Amino acid sequence: MINLKKIKFIDYWLGKPICFLLTQFNHFLFKKTKIIHTPRKILFIKFIEQGATVLAYPAIKNATEKVGRVNVYFCVFKSNKPILDILDLIPQDNIYVINDSNLFYFFISIAKTLRQIWKEKIDTVIDMEFFSRASAILSFLTFAKCRIGLHRYTSEAPYRGNLFTHKIAYNPYIHVSSFYNLLVESINHSPNEIPLIKATYLDIKNIPEIRFTEEEKQLLTKIEKELSIRYGFEIKDHFIQFSGRCPDCLKKLDKNSGENISKEN
Repeated sequence: MINLKKIKFIDYWLGKPICFLLTQFNHFLFKKTKIIHTPRKILFIKFIEQGATVLAYPAIKNATEKVGRVNVYFCVFKSNKPILDILDLIPQDNIYVINDSNLFYFFISIAKTLRQIWKEKIDTVIDMEFFSRASAILSFLTFAKCRIGLHRYTSEAPYRGNLFTHKIAYNPYIHVSSFYNLLVESINHSPNEIPLIKATYLDIKNIPEIRFTEEEKQLLTKIEKELSIRYGFEIKDHFIQFSGRCPDCLKKLDKNSGENISKEN
């Protein structure tokens, strides 16, 4: 996986001038449209953060209801694809995977992904990244008729040029899940609304559900019983919380208890 510091370095020193150049290209060669767009195929771009992808579940579900499951696509880093497999919202063939193992494979997979996008004639792109310039650049290079993403306007957010047809103002007072849903709803609004989106706050309707296999259920039950005996608590009505950094938690627990429960899990 590409080093985070290297990603930030490239995003700033290479992404910033590319965003500026593409903005000039966009200004002189592409005409602004006032017509409200009717989507046929929708592509989401969310490279990183599996947790944020879970929060995007209602937005993705909303998109599938608008254009159908087979017409929704997702572009993601290879290291973050597993969460899409678990959510099982869109077909596997509609997931465009960017290889983030090193820079060479990164640029090669970007080129392959763009070719696939052009071949599918995707007309709507939703950039779900808040600060990344790479996702804004990719959104523009799809040449989709409708490109939706965050625009900084007068805020102190990173410069990402002027590459979107629908420029959304970030609202920190709205839950991220609802904000992602607003990105989808902005498709039905005129790009002349500045800033977008002037709409009523949307309640979160679709909540993701995890479906366990029988084998997984049996394993969870076994682990619960063993932990209840070890730590002296009674299993009644309860919730199971999964940590994204569970191995680190288990290591700390091992040191305190002197036992290795990570092997049992």
